[in-house]
Amino acid sequence: AKDHSNKRSALNHSKKFSGSYKPKASSFFSSSTEESTATPNWPQDSTRLSSQDTDSIKKQGKQRWSGFFSNNKDTRMEQLTELLNNYTIHGVPSSQIYPQGQVESLDALYKLEGDWREIINYRELPERQQQQQTALWELIKTEVAYIKTLKVVTDLFLACLKNLQTENLLKEIDTEKLFSNITEILDTNVLFWRNSLFPLVRDMRKYRQPACIETMLQGFLNMKDSFRAYFRYCAEQARCQHYCRENNLHNESFSAYLAWCETQKECNRLRLMDILVQPMQRLTKYGLLLKAILKNTDEEVERDSLEHMIKSVDDFVNNVNSSLKQRQDTERLKGLIVRIESYDIVESKDDDLE
Repeated sequence: AKDHSNKRSALNHSKKFSGSYKPKASSFFSSSTEESTATPNWPQDSTRLSSQDTDSIKKQGKQRWSGFFSNNKDTRMEQLTELLNNYTIHGVPSSQIYPQGQVESLDALYKLEGDWREIINYRELPERQQQQQTALWELIKTEVAYIKTLKVVTDLFLACLKNLQTENLLKEIDTEKLFSNITEILDTNVLFWRNSLFPLVRDMRKYRQPACIETMLQGFLNMKDSFRAYFRYCAEQARCQHYCRENNLHNESFSAYLAWCETQKECNRLRLMDILVQPMQRLTKYGLLLKAILKNTDEEVERDSLEHMIKSVDDFVNNVNSSLKQRQDTERLKGLIVRIESYDIVESKDDDLE
């Protein structure tokens, strides 16, 4: 009985990170949706520690996770605790898809200037153009932060789970049911950054002049094709959150894994389900960011380009919404058919009526 009580107490402790999360009833999103302001810390290298810190962190990690399930005699839980302690000290083994030091556009994700004024001679610009460049930089800066957030999922949560599964732990967890096609979403936005937004930064650095709005036009006009991975991701998001919530409630090992990941500094106090909704939020944010640039743009050619970009984004978001609604309607219809077919048809007999 004592062992059962301690086990339940530890489980409740782990759920304080994600167990209380309640997703919104609707899986749709609108232009009023806002991204979380918290930006995860993304170290330029892995989370490896210097030798002088290792002993201290190792002691803290051991105390924390050994105490987390101190009276749990399950050998698999002991193995899980040991592995998580090891990840705390040495980092999660991961072959990063987009490492630093190979491609200029990717390096900019790690080393983006804090403000556009650090790059160009802004004092000679009219106030109106400065406001335009500030709005444009907001688009660039938030795209970098968003890609970093996606990498937290792939390089921390997903990488940790896959490594645990190679040790025959949490093999029952389906990574696609939990994360959907999040790696495709990361690929989509890295490519969008490389082809459409980074060229703005590159030219600003090279010429020390304001960025040319038309540089990103084609990237937004091609959104209907280049962002197709979002259709699947948005359609599966509600199921992913349900899958995460159910496993957190009923799978003690999963709860320990989730709690460990969510307390890493890269998360910056965000929960996994908070992070997983950000792709949906990002789609709607593009239109708002472009409208802010348009509001501070006077040049007619640039205004025309921005209006085309905004229309392309709005059309894409509407198509995703329509696809989600159609999917929901289909699932409701299937559920109704199942309920109807479950009823037994009772035929009345003549003698029953007499």
